[in-house]
Amino acid sequence: MYADRRINTRKRILRAAHTLINRKGYSSTSIHDILLESHITKGGFFYHFKAKNDLAKELVESYLDNIDRALDIWFGQADAFSDDPLQRMFKLLDDISGTLKDIPEDDFRVVSIVAGCIYENHEFGSELKQMLKKSVDRLRERLIGTLQAIERCYSPRLPTDHGTLSDMFLSILNGGITLSTVAGKNTLAGQIDTYRDAIKLIYDAPVVLNS
Repeated sequence: MYADRRINTRKRILRAAHTLINRKGYSSTSIHDILLESHITKGGFFYHFKAKNDLAKELVESYLDNIDRALDIWFGQADAFSDDPLQRMFKLLDDISGTLKDIPEDDFRVVSIVAGCIYENHEFGSELKQMLKKSVDRLRERLIGTLQAIERCYSPRLPTDHGTLSDMFLSILNGGITLSTVAGKNTLAGQIDTYRDAIKLIYDAPVVLNS
């Protein structure tokens, strides 16, 4: 029971930090603010976290872990869907779009929290940037692999760079989340659907193999 209370206390601190950083930004959120929001004593806070930096690091790690798990599910479902790599790509994009279509606005704002933790804090910004880079590079490599598989079966209508196409998708994710946060409405799913249409236009016919 005591262990359960400690876990609940830690979750309360993390939820309070999430709310405050979302509202005020990382630099403007103090430990005192977090104590008031979470109704935790200073001793309770420092039992779980040595400093605000440690709290921010856990928020970012949790966000990146959730993204990686979701991507594993989406890519796994796409791989099981079809032997055709183009259809797998369509399935992947459809699943991502479908999931993000109904995502709450607060979940978009978590990206602003991650950005705030990384770019507003010079003390450990480099460490967190490396964590983010590792996650982005992993997704980029998976997208490039899928595009390479598509091109072995389909002729592109125009010369295509797989890295650039992958970066385009990553830019849509990042920019779309930021735009949705600023605009106050979800525009990301529509942008992913448009990217899907672009892929379809590029790879429109199977490769004709010489006999």
